[in-house]
Amino acid sequence: MTLASKMDMYKALPLGSYPQTILWNPEEEASPEHIELRLRQSQLKFPLILKPDMGYRGMGVKLIEDKQTLGRELSSHQWSYLLQEYIPYSNEVGVFYVRMPGDSQGTVTGVVEKHFLKVVGDGQRSLEDLIDDQPRSRMQYNRLLQEYGYEAFREILRQGEEKVLVPFGSHSRGAEFRDVSARLSPAMLEAVQTICDRMPGFYYGRLDILFKDWDSLLRGQNFKVIEVNGVASEPTHIYDPEHSLFFAWKEIIRHCALMERIARANQARGCGFMSHREGRTMLRQHRDLANFLQNI
Repeated sequence: MTLASKMDMYKALPLGSYPQTILWNPEEEASPEHIELRLRQSQLKFPLILKPDMGYRGMGVKLIEDKQTLGRELSSHQWSYLLQEYIPYSNEVGVFYVRMPGDSQGTVTGVVEKHFLKVVGDGQRSLEDLIDDQPRSRMQYNRLLQEYGYEAFREILRQGEEKVLVPFGSHSRGAEFRDVSARLSPAMLEAVQTICDRMPGFYYGRLDILFKDWDSLLRGQNFKVIEVNGVASEPTHIYDPEHSLFFAWKEIIRHCALMERIARANQARGCGFMSHREGRTMLRQHRDLANFLQNI
């Protein structure tokens, strides 16, 4: 749901199922005093996650360590942002959910595990060399340099020391996706169903979930929903390197067919289709948003 407010999405979720989050409006003063006041009122503490209220493919999402960095980020862009509790879980999955209008239960059509972009030290090479040594991180070189700086790039990691470069599971930010649909358990499905039941009109989309460990997740416990993506979302299990292009095409066609069935069922229930003009306007707004996010 690229053009939808993430804050509105969180408000529809059950309390406790998502990280503590506040909305920062562009007209707010990004002074140290006002930032301190907002953080104290919300009981948010560093580190925290900063993300655009309307986002796209993980662009503009940053881990913020201190008040000075937060102030610079908030004052450099006139945009609505979310300040969000940092969840110290190192595991993330995307769960694709589909339910036909009128049905009391939905189904999960795919589960993808997201391995965060990271490097492992050898006690000799710098962080820059480690990043340049693997294809996924090399593709992120310029953005990582912008975020970490030259001084951090000269750091030498100890032998076996792991460093997570991007602490969230975005494919466009270097995360590796693995299809783990076969691991779905009845308790996990029930937990997903409970969350989706709280979102009126949510029939098709993906929940991105941070979780503590697989044993907990399979019991439907110790997880937080960090994103809800609607009709614009992809069945991201197709990006597993073990899958073929033909598998991806088949899954995209399958999900498009499900989307059409849902749309026609909603039309029969009185929901009209978007006009051609409305569609062109939304496409233009989407492009404007994507261009903006690429530059922050």
